[in-house]
Amino acid sequence: MNSAWSRWSAAVPYVVAVGITVALFVWPSDRTTADAPARRADTATPVTTVPVTRQPLRQTYDATGVAAGVVDVKIAAQTRGLLRDVPVRVGSGVRAGDVIATQHDELLRADLEQAEAALARSSDERRRVEQLAEKQLADRNRLQSVIAQHRFDTAAVAKARTLLDLSQHRSPISGVVTEQVRYSGDPVEEGSHIATVTDVSRLRVLAKVPEAVALRITPGDAAELQAGGLAGPRTARVARIYPSADAISHQVTVELDAGSVYPQLKPGYLVTVRFTTAHVADAVTVDRRVVPSTLAPGPAQVFVVKDSRAEARAIEIGVVLDDQVQVLRGLAAGDQVIATGQAGVRDGAAVRVVPASAVRPVAQ
Repeated sequence: MNSAWSRWSAAVPYVVAVGITVALFVWPSDRTTADAPARRADTATPVTTVPVTRQPLRQTYDATGVAAGVVDVKIAAQTRGLLRDVPVRVGSGVRAGDVIATQHDELLRADLEQAEAALARSSDERRRVEQLAEKQLADRNRLQSVIAQHRFDTAAVAKARTLLDLSQHRSPISGVVTEQVRYSGDPVEEGSHIATVTDVSRLRVLAKVPEAVALRITPGDAAELQAGGLAGPRTARVARIYPSADAISHQVTVELDAGSVYPQLKPGYLVTVRFTTAHVADAVTVDRRVVPSTLAPGPAQVFVVKDSRAEARAIEIGVVLDDQVQVLRGLAAGDQVIATGQAGVRDGAAVRVVPASAVRPVAQ
C-alpha cells in the first residue's frame, strides 16, 4: 500500500506538468481563432458607399435668348422734307397699306404743277412741229428735238407724281411697330429711318452659346423655351446656327423658330433656352462626387467594395452632368463605390461599410 501511494505521489507532479503544458498549447490557440474576426473588424477602414445604377442621362445647356420677328421692315423717307404727321407709336398694330407717316407735300405739289405745265407746253410744241413736218416746213432734226423734250417732260411728271405719293409712307406688311426713330415735325433726308414694322405672326429666338456647345447642336434639334411670366416650357426647333463666332466672346448665335409657341411673346422679350447637348437612353451612372477629376470625359479610378475589401477599378467617363457621370467601362450596375473614407484605402485593404454619419468626409 505504501509502495503504491509513493509511486502515485511521485507521478502527480508529472501529470500536473503535462496538463499545464497541454492547456498552454490548446487555450491560446482557441482564443486567437475566436478573436481574429473581431480584431480584423477593428483594423478595417470604415467607409461609406454609393451604388452604381442604370438610368437615362440628358446633358443640357441653358442660354438666354431674345425674341425677334422673322420679318422686319424699316420704313424710310424717300424724299427730303419735313414730317407732318406720324400717327403710330411703338406697339401700334398696323395692316399692310396703312400710313405710318406723312410729309409736308406743298413743295412736292408745286414740283408736280411745274412738271405738268412743262409737259403741256412740250405737248403743244410737238403737235405744232409735227404739223409743220407734214407740210415739210420743219426739218427732221427739229422734230426729233421736240419729241425728246416731250418724253423728258412726261417722265418728269411721272416722277413728281411718284414723289408726291411717296410722301405718304405706308407699311408693306401687317404687324406691330417695334421701333420709332422720327416723330411729327422732324426733318428727314432721303433714306432717313422713320419706324420699323415687325411681323409678329411668326417669331424667332436668337441665343448665344459657347463654341463647344454649338458643335453639339444641329438644325432641327428640339430645345425648351421658357419666357418669364408666360406658361411653359414650350418646345422649339433650331432653325440655323450662324456660321461664325464672335471674335471677342467666342459665342455662336443659334436661331430657333418659335412659331406660335408663345402667342403672347413679343419681340425683345428675354427667353431661357435649354439645349440638349447629349442624351443617353440607358447609361451606367454613378454619383459624380465619388469620381475624382470629372471636369471632362476620360479615364479615372475609383474603389469598390468586394468581399469586405477595397478593389481599385480603372474606369472611363462619358457624359458628365451636375451630379451624375456616365461610366463607359469599369463598373456595372449594383457595384458599391466607396464614397467617403477612401483617403486611407489601398487596393486590397480591409474595409467595413458604415452609415455616412460615422465617417468624416475627406475633401478631394
